[in-house]
Amino acid sequence: LLENKLNNTLDAPVEILNAGVQGYSPILEYLYLNNIGLKLKPDLVILALDLTDFSDEQRYKNLVTAPEATLEVIGDLKKDAWQRAPLFAKPIPSVTWLPFIPIEIKWWLHQHSRIYDLTMTTIKKKLHPEIFKDQIDFIEGDINTDMFFVNRYIDQPTYKSLWKLMQTRILQIKKLLDSNNISLVITMHPHGHQLSPRQWTKGRQRWNLLPTTYPLTPQQDLNKFAQDHQLTYIDVVPEFAQADEAGERLYFPIDGHFTPAGHRVMAQQIFEYMIEYLSHQQPI
Repeated sequence: LLENKLNNTLDAPVEILNAGVQGYSPILEYLYLNNIGLKLKPDLVILALDLTDFSDEQRYKNLVTAPEATLEVIGDLKKDAWQRAPLFAKPIPSVTWLPFIPIEIKWWLHQHSRIYDLTMTTIKKKLHPEIFKDQIDFIEGDINTDMFFVNRYIDQPTYKSLWKLMQTRILQIKKLLDSNNISLVITMHPHGHQLSPRQWTKGRQRWNLLPTTYPLTPQQDLNKFAQDHQLTYIDVVPEFAQADEAGERLYFPIDGHFTPAGHRVMAQQIFEYMIEYLSHQQPI
């Protein structure tokens, strides 16, 4: 969507590479950039964060930390940690499905195909409701399992410690990109429960989130952090709020991910930044 908009507007071709991976957070994105991303020679990297990254970052920290690591560019992280990321997730109880398909292929589909993931989860819930319960398996207030901890406990010290960990990795990514003359832009979109009770109506119930509007403090804190460290930040919240007030359904009611309308709002904000960014670049 973004690439098409840019190429329909500009004279010179623009290539957008989507390196986003379900379940990744800055600690793995840094390792991916160091191992693979830099080889693609990007001119600009857009780091799109969301609320679940805080919990992911906490869970991954101990799994990818390696005191024995010696490579200076990696620091305290295992060089192959990004490759092992799919193994970090605790397998949910299951039975053997489609035994004629190798488990490696099924696991790859689970990690890379949202349609496959949702289809298989739906079938499993229908056939085995005693195993695949409708409620998300998490402990409210536990930073390792509560993906929305940062929206529930903003006033607690743990919130600040999670932020410190996130900030460390963002600056690590910036240092890596700066050393390769690559620009970095960061952004954090709002989740449905941060806009209004109209968005993400059913899925929020599985996370014990009330039908109210939750604060945008994490996005505001990231914006301030970017200003303090001379980082470029794209504030997409106002446009999402405007679209919500106009009655657009920006998130699927159960899944919580962007609808086509949500993708359009996000792409438009990045598009407007890219037009401004490219206008200041020297022609190749």
